[in-house]
Amino acid sequence: MGVSLPGGGGKRGLDFEINLVPFIDLLSCLISFLLVTAVWTQLARIDVNQPLPSQNNEETEPPVEPVEARILIDKEGYLVHLPHEPAARRIAIDADGITYKRWELAEGLKKMREAKPNDTIKIKFASTDDAKYKEYIGVLDTCLGLGLTDLMPTVAADLAARLSASMNPGAPAAP
Repeated sequence: MGVSLPGGGGKRGLDFEINLVPFIDLLSCLISFLLVTAVWTQLARIDVNQPLPSQNNEETEPPVEPVEARILIDKEGYLVHLPHEPAARRIAIDADGITYKRWELAEGLKKMREAKPNDTIKIKFASTDDAKYKEYIGVLDTCLGLGLTDLMPTVAADLAARLSASMNPGAPAAP
């Protein structure tokens, strides 16, 4: 872009070029710097309308630890340890050798829910390699149908060690 200025007093006019590319680069850098600093001023702002801390520290209850139930699915049925039961127990498959007794598992989970209605119940469950996948999904469906939504899949070997330790009180406890 060129600019032509008329000369005065018998002098020749001045012609010179203004290069706009560096000017546009400088302008875009200044605008981006303005935008970045505007965001930082918003982040550094202190909210003055925060509520005051409560003066009644005695009334706050400590968080309640969730109650933990464990279910292991294997080729022989379910190995279950529910918090309201003193030890783990086996729910064996039906006499036909195929049908898992899911209704018996559901009854145990219902009793657990009734025994501890206000507690948060965490269900840890696992399946061994020789168990059927449909039984794994069946345990999920049973728990969800009873309103037990804190489900935590875990490693079958770890869960089996814990459950066998709870079945045999003399055995060393698993970590």
